[in-house]
Amino acid sequence: MAAEELCFEDFPGLVRHEIGRIARADISRRQIDRIDFDRMEQLSVIFILLRDEEKEGVRDFLAQTLRESDLFSIKGNHLYLLLPMTDREGALHILGELSELLGRTVPEIIVTYPEEASDALQLLEKMHDYAQMRYGLKLDELLLPA
Repeated sequence: MAAEELCFEDFPGLVRHEIGRIARADISRRQIDRIDFDRMEQLSVIFILLRDEEKEGVRDFLAQTLRESDLFSIKGNHLYLLLPMTDREGALHILGELSELLGRTVPEIIVTYPEEASDALQLLEKMHDYAQMRYGLKLDELLLPA
């Protein structure tokens, strides 16, 4: 297992790309009966507020722990995770592991597609709104250009 860290500027576009990929998937459920289609069509994005001293340990942990299909980005003290084929329960599992690593409950936000949004902009706007409501944070860097 080895997750990839990416430049933050690429993160919103990759969320848009992943949702587009899910929307374009045209696999007949009748032809392939062993694939968990519900899981294939899910996506979780997580925001976590880190402390300065936690960044390197979290970076190493994620690079070794997450799947190859998972991506993360750290901008300042903001950690963003893009977890394809992951529902809210799977995202909560990752949060539990991070909380255990850090020895504390981390301030977090989880948004899921398609449960909470119909496209990437709506999903990232929801994360932005939750951050503002819960923590008084403005995550304007997440908002995609129109």
